[in-house]
Amino acid sequence: MTDTTRPRVPLARRRLLGGGATALAAAALPLAEGRAAGFPERPVRLLVGFTPGGQTDIFARGLAERLGAELGQPVVIENRPGAGSSVAVSEVARARPDGHTLMFINPSGFAIHPQVAARPSYDPLKDLAPVAMVANTPVTVVAGPGFTGGDVRELIAQARANPGGLTYGSAGAGTVTQLGMELFLQKAGGLQLVHVPYRGAALVAQDLLAGRIPLMVDAFATMVEQHRSGTVRMLCVLAQERAAAAPDVPTAIESGVPDAIADVYNAVVAPAATPAPAIETLNAAIRRVTASGSYRAFLANYGAAAGGPMTAAEVTTYLHNDFRRWTPVIRATGLRIE
Repeated sequence: MTDTTRPRVPLARRRLLGGGATALAAAALPLAEGRAAGFPERPVRLLVGFTPGGQTDIFARGLAERLGAELGQPVVIENRPGAGSSVAVSEVARARPDGHTLMFINPSGFAIHPQVAARPSYDPLKDLAPVAMVANTPVTVVAGPGFTGGDVRELIAQARANPGGLTYGSAGAGTVTQLGMELFLQKAGGLQLVHVPYRGAALVAQDLLAGRIPLMVDAFATMVEQHRSGTVRMLCVLAQERAAAAPDVPTAIESGVPDAIADVYNAVVAPAATPAPAIETLNAAIRRVTASGSYRAFLANYGAAAGGPMTAAEVTTYLHNDFRRWTPVIRATGLRIE
């Protein structure tokens, strides 16, 4: 029987990774494919629902310059942090649906916040039009100088000996990283840690390095450089296998936590009712960027994989299925944000 509590499945991740042949096919898309007449006619806004410095912001900025060259108009990043990125998603959902206002989204804004908010301000399944998949990276559990244990097994031992005695920080309540950690705690035997929500990953990292919190959970891409430098220690990745960018970091499964798998995708979405020709133009341009060697190398440096050459319809199916995968995890945690 399939374990429906997993937020992701290996097949879905393989679909994201794609292959060399499909990457070449995407790169070969003619510039005119799906081109909407006169679109874009002015700079394109790409909203990010988190503070600068986190994975979503880093990957969005890497995409924006390349995408602007493809579209012939600047793509301008605008950070709108707050409430698990729902502040930015709400703005995009209400924006004029002409393709000039987009969102660089992850599961926090699309799949999780709308299911944990007592009064969600948007319905992602109705108010957003998926455009293209961009990247994927696993969630990681990270220790700072305030954590005295050496690995995941010692984290589990400390948590069992002193329930509620350890704290961990995340980029916000109702984010995919927080839910990934809650899944980890469930699969580790129902451990109790105190969650401290922040307004962005960079703020969590500051307190982690200062020793004000012992642990944090974040996207692998955000923390890999600090792990390599030795300023923090990634205790595990919530993935099926180790990340090539940091092969010394074990998976949670290897560390005795079965089925602890959670990753973070990044996709571009537009307001619902955005004209199909504009969606097609954006999808083709983003697929050319994500198929390029330079963007793939940029992502690989952070331990992330580029999105496969998915059509807008395929991205819609993927995001809607991901929304449903998180539902049992959210129900099990009882998480609710008023």
